Amino acid sequence: YDHYLSLTATQVLAFRGMICAVDGDPPFYELCLFGLHSDIRGYEPGRYRDRLMFATQGEYRKTLGRRFGFVLFGGVGEVAKTWDSFNTENLLPAGGTGIRFNLSSNRRIHLRADMAYGKTGWSWNFSVGEAF
Repeated sequence: YDHYLSLTATQVLAFRGMICAVDGDPPFYELCLFGLHSDIRGYEPGRYRDRLMFATQGEYRKTLGRRFGFVLFGGVGEVAKTWDSFNTENLLPAGGTGIRFNLSSNRRIHLRADMAYGKTGWSWNFSVGEAF
């Protein structure tokens, strides 16, 4: 679930929440993978994987002129084998910041560079388009 709230013409709050559940006896590559698809930046995709996962995050986006901008973001999530295995001790928080460069003069097509910090340390992400 993604939701966006415009504060001003140059400021947006963006929110993302997701749940993943895998049933049966799947191969390891079909399990929920924490950190994939920018669900929580700050973690290597696949390092945390299991049958269940949730992730939620928020992002503040600010445009600076016609081409540049920056973001501040934070989130938390967890993976677990069963629904009753979720607990506050295994939460995976992360937060960070990033810069944006608009590649188009008439559309919002951003080249982004994000730096995030989670329980396992720092990560960098470079991509075209917003995280969500």
